[in-house]
Amino acid sequence: MRKALVVLVILLAIVAGAAFWVYESLDVLVKFTLEHYGPDVAGVPIRVAHVEISPTSGRGSLKGIEIGNPQGFTAPHAARLGEVRVQVDPATIRSRLVRIREIAIEGPTIVYERGGKTTNLDAIHRNIEGYVSRNAPPNWFISSWNCSSMNFGV
Repeated sequence: MRKALVVLVILLAIVAGAAFWVYESLDVLVKFTLEHYGPDVAGVPIRVAHVEISPTSGRGSLKGIEIGNPQGFTAPHAARLGEVRVQVDPATIRSRLVRIREIAIEGPTIVYERGGKTTNLDAIHRNIEGYVSRNAPPNWFISSWNCSSMNFGV
């Protein structure tokens, strides 16, 4: 009986430690997820310099995002985003309709490049649409969207 109690306490400590590690490593996990799975969605490389996530408040900040260009285009990237701030309603994060209170993008640089009969942005858009049609993502409701200090390159 005593042995079973010791094993149970050890298992609970391991589970609690793992939960704490995931909570504390959320920034690293989000960065990894964006850089590892983002290319599957967009069909281009994605790099993120810094991530800060607060699961309790639903606030997040992504800094230094670089979205690569599809094959066949010459510019080194299709977009660079200085900072993206997101405010999500934490109560809806696991529901069928995720409520995003705010998305604020600061300092984006968008590069529009024509290649053949299409553009780099159209190619990325088609890649995302193809991914979404094969996978059922949750529905999103965005209350506020803001973009400031935008630069375009052709």
